[in-house]
Amino acid sequence: MAATLELTREGVEIELRRGTFEDLVDGGSVGSIGRHDTLEVPVDPGSHTIGDRAGRYAS
Repeated sequence: MAATLELTREGVEIELRRGTFEDLVDGGSVGSIGRHDTLEVPVDPGSHTIGDRAGRYAS
């Protein structure tokens, strides 16, 4: 049975990092997300590591 991970990027009035962010799940790229966008990713149930990257900046 698959699960769905929903990633939403909510912007504020001023953003230091503009443009799109590459979204990562378990170290692999699953897509890109822009300001006020939502990305749905099918994943296996369980624990996962998520993050994002914009150029040389990552979290």
